[in-house]
Amino acid sequence: MRLAADEAYGNVSWLLRGITWRDWAAESSIDLVAERILSTKLNSTLVELARNVTELGVEKYLYLQLSSRLPPALRPYIPYVLCVNETEAAAAAFKQSLLENLTSRYPPPTMYTIPQAEQLLYGDLYALVIAEGTGVPRLNYSWAVPVSTDILMSQFTDTVTSEIPDIDRTTAVVMLAVLLLVFGTLVAPLAVLAEVGLSYLALLGLIYLISPYMPPYYLSIYIAAPVVFALGIDYNLLMLGRYAEERNKGAEPARAAGIAVGFGKRAVLTSAAVAGLALGSFGFSVLPFMQTIGLALALSVLLVLATAFTATPALMALAGDRLFWPRRIEDIRLHEGRSRLLGGLVDLALNYSKIILIIFSIITIILIIFIVNNIRITTNPISAMPETRSKEALHIAQTYFRNITSLSTTYLVFADKPNSTVINYLTSIPYYTNYTIFKRDNYYIISLKLSLTSTSDELLYIYNNLTELRKYGLLYIGGDAGWKHVYYTYIYLYFWHFQLYIILSAVILALMAALRSLLTPLRLVATVLMSMVWGLALNIAVFQIAGGQLTYWLQPVVLTTLLVAIGTDYDVFIVARIREDVERGLDDRSAIRTAIVTTGPIVTGAALILALAFLSIARSQLTVLQQIGATVAFSAIFDAYVVRPLLVPAIMNLLAKYNWWPSKLHERPR
Repeated sequence: MRLAADEAYGNVSWLLRGITWRDWAAESSIDLVAERILSTKLNSTLVELARNVTELGVEKYLYLQLSSRLPPALRPYIPYVLCVNETEAAAAAFKQSLLENLTSRYPPPTMYTIPQAEQLLYGDLYALVIAEGTGVPRLNYSWAVPVSTDILMSQFTDTVTSEIPDIDRTTAVVMLAVLLLVFGTLVAPLAVLAEVGLSYLALLGLIYLISPYMPPYYLSIYIAAPVVFALGIDYNLLMLGRYAEERNKGAEPARAAGIAVGFGKRAVLTSAAVAGLALGSFGFSVLPFMQTIGLALALSVLLVLATAFTATPALMALAGDRLFWPRRIEDIRLHEGRSRLLGGLVDLALNYSKIILIIFSIITIILIIFIVNNIRITTNPISAMPETRSKEALHIAQTYFRNITSLSTTYLVFADKPNSTVINYLTSIPYYTNYTIFKRDNYYIISLKLSLTSTSDELLYIYNNLTELRKYGLLYIGGDAGWKHVYYTYIYLYFWHFQLYIILSAVILALMAALRSLLTPLRLVATVLMSMVWGLALNIAVFQIAGGQLTYWLQPVVLTTLLVAIGTDYDVFIVARIREDVERGLDDRSAIRTAIVTTGPIVTGAALILALAFLSIARSQLTVLQQIGATVAFSAIFDAYVVRPLLVPAIMNLLAKYNWWPSKLHERPR
């Protein structure tokens, strides 16, 4: 066969190499010959292709071929095309991979690589977004907190508004409980509380009517409530207590009511005059919001005084002894429960007058030194706010982004164009962020942006620093630093340098006219101020040193005014009774002891009511009201339970015949 083939076709016997007569007709021999024939006529690559396709299948063969020949970057995307025919998915995956490779080799700019943007970040903790507008931005509050001075002050106002109803209810409940305890009856506490409550509602109505012309400041409403309740209940306790005392002495109801009202006229009118002068003194401020405080407090005193001399006498005339139901009038002795304790304190004061005066004086001097060395005043109302998220956000912004957070604007007015020295000075002051200059008429105005809120204490120091520019033509300082200076000057400094002396002078003159004495009013005011010193020292120890809170600037102002206004009540009640007993023939020691034993329980009850009324304010979330409430409450208790039964008798015993000078009372044996 091979020779025949060679002869017929020419050298083809090699095609049959390896084939014998036994297997020449087998399929494998045929394939072998066919392969040898094709290899001579076709590309050998096709032979290899045919063999591999037969063994692997088309898809696997193509996958292997493409994997070996395509660039490595394209190989992961072959399955998308061959297996699932997803060319779009392959293209998308390729683009993503290409982007990752490019960005890994050539990283794009980030917040941390752009200087301006990097200032808005603090590590991976906080990021600052600056937005300008008149409204509160809409944000997802789970990851963002809006913060500005306006937002914080709005939250401050909301806190005040939301707390007033709750504090009023608490005050009323506490007052009723104490009155029930003091009177031991049911009708009198309800009648007194209803009378005082109506006075307070009338006050709110008047404030509402005046509000379109003089919008009330938040402290007006807060302080008015305890003032009305404290004074109103004090006056009612005094007159109803005297009515019960005279009835137990055998006086007829009409006679007892007349004596109670007559005694009340002297004591209550004196007290109301002092309270009105002290509290109303805020009305003489040049600042409108302080005027509203003075007006609201003066109206409080007038309304309480009006009801005390109309509603209370009417109750005694109409109800008489039934005011003390369900008890009989013979069982009503308001002084008996505490008379033994008060009598013992008065005896101690009368027997050791000099020692007691020296002890009180030394402790008070020490406390004054303590106050001067430790008091730290803040004028920032935001510091008096509860720890809200916005307040926390403000702290973060001012701590980590102080160079770019413009929270306040101060305006500087120059007659001439500011030179480079002025600009360099401005850019070097603390908390500077940026400035702009514009011309208005003949003046050049610099708008200075600072990373301080408009309520910050630091604005006072900024104002003082800016005054150095007056030698460069600075005419006026306005905006936030200017207003801060105005408030501080015309409230805080004005009070301590001027208003306080006016209050004390007016109070002393009113007491001199009412008591017809020169030294007793001076002693009265001195002991009230002593109680104020003890209360302020406690405030600094508890809130500032132990609690880490600064003393809000209005707290000493309000504390002093309230104690002078209301604290004099207790002394006036006692002194009025002492003078009455002296005029009836008792010697000084006997009159002092009798007055404190009989009037003292009413004073201590009134002080307890005042203290609880202001403690209801201490429940506020606002630091300033916590400080005012707690400090006034302590001072009232200290004044009534310590100063009046111990210090007052000691001083009056030492003054003896000079207590009523220059009045000419009868000669009293010592």
